[in-house]
Amino acid sequence: MTSTADTDTVPTLHLCSDDFAEHERLTAWQELLGCKVQRVEAKPLAETPFHFDRRLYDLPDLLMLVGPVTGAQYCRPKSLTESDDLAFSIRSDSWWISQFGREATLGPGDANLHSHSAVCAATMPASLHSHGAVCGRTVPASNSIWLRIPAAAIAPLVPDLYAVVARRIPAATPALQLLVSYLGLFRNGLGLTTLGLQRLFATHVHDLVAMALGATRDAREIARGRGVRAARLHTIVEEIKQHFADPQFSPAAVAARLRVSPRYVQDLLQETGMPFTDRVTALRLEKARTMLESEANSHRKIIDIAYCCGFNDLSYFNRCFRRRFGAAPTQFRGERVD
Repeated sequence: MTSTADTDTVPTLHLCSDDFAEHERLTAWQELLGCKVQRVEAKPLAETPFHFDRRLYDLPDLLMLVGPVTGAQYCRPKSLTESDDLAFSIRSDSWWISQFGREATLGPGDANLHSHSAVCAATMPASLHSHGAVCGRTVPASNSIWLRIPAAAIAPLVPDLYAVVARRIPAATPALQLLVSYLGLFRNGLGLTTLGLQRLFATHVHDLVAMALGATRDAREIARGRGVRAARLHTIVEEIKQHFADPQFSPAAVAARLRVSPRYVQDLLQETGMPFTDRVTALRLEKARTMLESEANSHRKIIDIAYCCGFNDLSYFNRCFRRRFGAAPTQFRGERVD
């Protein structure tokens, strides 16, 4: 069990059953996560040992729990009920939940909302390493996500909020897909180094959850201008970081991947003050500089490095490089001329 609580990072707690003796695992999970965080009790399925490897992120008005846990029957007895908080769950395998007299059977990638204010029951499958196809993609069990959100954060956005408790939210729901993508960016290193950024991130998550649940028309407009646009912007930036070195990379390529229009991509980036072309060029130049300074590339011609970074024209590369760094590419190789 490890934790971080630095002022410049999101407080994180890593809990793994490998840190406990086999006979202590269920008790440890119950004390550290079951009672305090998820407010449930677990009864492991007989055919599998109890195992968990979960990471807890503590953000303002948002707890996020990710990672696998073996199959079990879960229940929230009356002694663990509490008001206000809601749980939004996304799993990569099939599962079942019951609350408020309603039942839902969910498939891989589906989501569900339930309330901490009432008893509930759920059954998760036994296979820790099961895989499921989510919207055409294979998603491992470790991609399971659990969010704890104050009801007050999304109740104004969703009409009759408790009517959607224990209802299946299909994996193909666009807002749900966007939410999963946005959370993935955070887990892959999206920096939230100030409390203000952490609060903004949590607000975006609240908006996307509300959209997935069926926000009102007014709330959808708010979310589009806040959570949805922010999530899409981060997704666009991530696409650029992954593909900028492709000479054929364009706004149309990003738009096709994200199923939006090229104009939408351009407009979102323009709002950041760094349009598509400027952003791509900056990344290409930084990569070129890194390659030029590396001894491992000392044998490579500058034209080859330029092409490797996405530039098709050596003269254009030289002009951009000099404008960006105030010196010619050869000067970053100790005056080596190729």
